[in-house]
Amino acid sequence: MRLLSAKAAAEYCNYNYKHFRALKIYGRGPKYIPIEGSKMVAYEINDLDEWMRVCPKNTYIYKPSQQDTNKPINIWSRK
Repeated sequence: MRLLSAKAAAEYCNYNYKHFRALKIYGRGPKYIPIEGSKMVAYEINDLDEWMRVCPKNTYIYKPSQQDTNKPINIWSRK
C-alpha cells in the first residue's frame, strides 16, 4: 500500500492543491485516510486511480453558467 500526501495526491490527479482540498471538504474527492494525532490525511494510489476512473474530470467546485461563460457559479449553493 503506497500512500501520498494531499499535495502529492493532487499532483498525481492533475489538480490544483486548493481545488483538490475543496473537493475533500465538500465530499467530492477520493477516499482518504486520516492520520492519527494530526489534521493531515493520506491517499492510497489505488483509491486515487479508482476515483479518477469513475469521477469525470469536470468535477468542479465552480463551473460556468449557461448565460455567462466568463462568470463562475458555485454549483453547491442551495437555492
